[in-house]
Amino acid sequence: MDFEDVFELLVDRARGSGAFKRNKKPLRVKVTSALIYQAGLSCRDVADLLSLDCGASYEAVRQWFHRLKQVLPKPRPRYCRTLAVDETKLKLKGVQFYVWAV
Repeated sequence: MDFEDVFELLVDRARGSGAFKRNKKPLRVKVTSALIYQAGLSCRDVADLLSLDCGASYEAVRQWFHRLKQVLPKPRPRYCRTLAVDETKLKLKGVQFYVWAV
């Protein structure tokens, strides 16, 4: 089974799910944008890519993804390789405390 077959299967599942009442934008565009968003691009980046073709907003991309969440395959869990540390200094009753958040 190649990518086109899997993609058409996803489009058929999305059509059968009844997630969309109207289809001003083609269903293939909605499924494509949801897959790209799920792959890791932000809603704004996906909307910028789609602006060349159909002019969708980032909010539309976000809504399409949430409506198609049940139809899309489950993503593999991502593991973070870096940690961000934030440090702040508090003074309570004349005593200074350092607080770290990871």
